[in-house]
Amino acid sequence: MELKEGMYVRINNNFRTICIGIGKVVKIFNDTVFVKMSKFDSPISFKKDEISNSKGYLINLIEENDLLEIRYLIKSNEYQKEVLQVIKNDDGKLYVNSFPRKVFIEDFDRYGVEILSILTKEQFESQKYIVESE
Repeated sequence: MELKEGMYVRINNNFRTICIGIGKVVKIFNDTVFVKMSKFDSPISFKKDEISNSKGYLINLIEENDLLEIRYLIKSNEYQKEVLQVIKNDDGKLYVNSFPRKVFIEDFDRYGVEILSILTKEQFESQKYIVESE
């Protein structure tokens, strides 16, 4: 897929581990892509080959073992928030275990599930603190 301004992209591997994650393309100049990531005030520059996934829509960038912060309506004007791990079933479809059942990522709109934030598995691995027993 050709990169275009306004599309969402995923960066899984970068020498600046703090720059791993999902962002929105704000400018493309030759082989350089400027991506707005939520943790930085200014866009970050990447080479086109550093873009791991560029399916355009945010929901298409979600992968197995990512963590999603979601919210959904449980009663009139009452929302439930959860942080859930994305799981892949035997058919390769992605879902989260929420509510009293699993909900497939592709059905979020139908069930009124809103994604508030995404922590990619690469972000988690690169920035986690391992607690050692004493």
